[in-house]
Amino acid sequence: MASIVRIRNRACVPVLTTEGTFLKPIADPEYLRKEVKCEYLPTFQRMHAHQTLASARRFVGFEPFSDLIPKDQLDFVLNASFNQTTEIFPDMLDIYCQPETRGIDTWRRLRNTREVTPDREQQASVEAPGGEKKKREVGRRGRPHKVVIPFRYNFVSIY
Repeated sequence: MASIVRIRNRACVPVLTTEGTFLKPIADPEYLRKEVKCEYLPTFQRMHAHQTLASARRFVGFEPFSDLIPKDQLDFVLNASFNQTTEIFPDMLDIYCQPETRGIDTWRRLRNTREVTPDREQQASVEAPGGEKKKREVGRRGRPHKVVIPFRYNFVSIY
C-alpha cells in the first residue's frame, strides 16, 4: 500500500473532513476562484480570507461529528492512549496523554496540512509484482519530480 504524504495546505480553508462537515462555505466565493492571486491582494484582505484551524472549527456553518469530541473528563480519559492492563503504577500524566502526543495518527488535525496520495501510475510502478520497485520523490506541491536526462553533447568550445 502506498503511503500518504502530508504537505502544507496553502488554501484559504483548512481541510477538516475527518472532524466534521461545513454546512455552508466559509470563504467568500471570490477568494476561492483560481484567478485570484493572493500575492496581489492587500495584507488585510489576505488575512481576512485565510482561516486557521481554530477559526474554522468555531465557524457557525461547521458541524463537528458528535461521536468524536469528548463531552466530559471521562470521555477524555477514555480517549487517551493509556492501557491500564499493561501498567501497574502509572504516572498521572500517562492517564491524560492523548494519541496525538505520542505521534499516533487520529482524526484530529493538529497542523494545517492536506493529504496527498500518489498517482495511480506511480502506485502501479511501486507495487508491481516481480518488477523493480522505484520510488519517486514528491515535490513541495505534491507532484512527482520530473526525471531530467542530461544531454550527451560536449559543450567545450574550440578556439
